[in-house]
Amino acid sequence: MKQKRNIDEMIDQLIQEERNEESNPFLSTRVMAAVQEKQYQKVIKINPVWKTVMVTAGITAALFLGISIGNLYESESRNNGIMLSNDGAMENFGFYSQIGEE
Repeated sequence: MKQKRNIDEMIDQLIQEERNEESNPFLSTRVMAAVQEKQYQKVIKINPVWKTVMVTAGITAALFLGISIGNLYESESRNNGIMLSNDGAMENFGFYSQIGEE
């Protein structure tokens, strides 16, 4: 119980010290000056024509790079040759075709 009283007294003492502390009278002036400075900063406006030119250049560059990268890709599964074979001779389908001729 004695510790709790000590802690309560310490908290009360800290609060009292904070209340008695004097504030800086120039602080509000500095804060307001900083806020006004942010409000009146010069805004650089870009001509809409230049914006359009830059967007067009970006899209053109993206398309060019996409097509260039796409042309660099080569698939490894290309069939370089064609094999022709007579399936009828390989599988001996003559047996099935002769049934109708009997």
